Amino acid sequence: MSENNITHPIRDRIGTFLIFLMYLAIIAITLGEILAPKWWVGELLVSFRPHLALSSVISGVFAAFFGFWRAGLGLALLSSIAFFPLTQTADPADLSQENAPIRFLSANICGHENENFDAFLAMIELHQPDVIGVLEVSASWKEMLETQLSEYPHQTIIDRPDNFGIAVLSKHPYSQIHYEPPNAGASPLFDLTIEIEENIWHTIIAHPVPPIGAQWWNRRNQQLNSLATLAANVEHTVLMADLNTTASSPTFRRLLQQGQLLKTSENHLQYAGTFPSSLGRFGLIIDHILVSQDIALVSHAVLPPIGSDHRPVLVELIRKP
Repeated sequence: MSENNITHPIRDRIGTFLIFLMYLAIIAITLGEILAPKWWVGELLVSFRPHLALSSVISGVFAAFFGFWRAGLGLALLSSIAFFPLTQTADPADLSQENAPIRFLSANICGHENENFDAFLAMIELHQPDVIGVLEVSASWKEMLETQLSEYPHQTIIDRPDNFGIAVLSKHPYSQIHYEPPNAGASPLFDLTIEIEENIWHTIIAHPVPPIGAQWWNRRNQQLNSLATLAANVEHTVLMADLNTTASSPTFRRLLQQGQLLKTSENHLQYAGTFPSSLGRFGLIIDHILVSQDIALVSHAVLPPIGSDHRPVLVELIRKP
């Protein structure tokens, strides 16, 4: 018996299995899009939209290598449609403007499981943000923030025994700060006005609940609707949050539309995940900084881990003329 007669059935089985995986990925993406507006499991599926699409494209390339080149490359091309952005990113800044960009940093520190204070302080020293939003603040983190960051004289820090402590630290004065404690209908948030170089920045820092199960999914959706109401029709708004949703979700798209907001994160081709941090750039993007349409984006970066299961997000922004 020739070697080809032995190897072809094995090759065919591998190719058939890869095509089967591609069909599964495409079906999962399609079902997710259909079910996500009404069922939390559907949203979970669309959260992995770029991952499913990437796995399908890779499977298609290998399927073509194993002889299934028409089906493999055809399905890979079909899967690549999922990489096209569903949401709009903030306009790039006109760097000829004289105004220096303002740096906003958002960090979910996972305070009850992480006490890597040195990594956090080194990050602040390196990037020198103007405004810092901190989520999941514990008592030990509150003490550290109050004592180690004197260059941020304007602070409001609420520590909690659960995962909903929250803090804002600013080099610039702020006023009209409102704190919404977590309860049955609201997420913990700060809503404040920061004055930077005689300009007003409406800043929201928030942490909606994770949408695990129908009850929490509905609660998270209500919280996102509330954030949209806060942001809508308010000039120069910056929303920093662990939103517990990805840009692939219809709920996220509704937040952008109703809140008149734009995302600052890259589209799928420049993907950089934030959670869990152990997956690096291949994690989910659930930590966001969103801006109103009168703000332009200079830069966006997902920073290295600081001991938390979330990676921090840093943006440089300027107000449009």
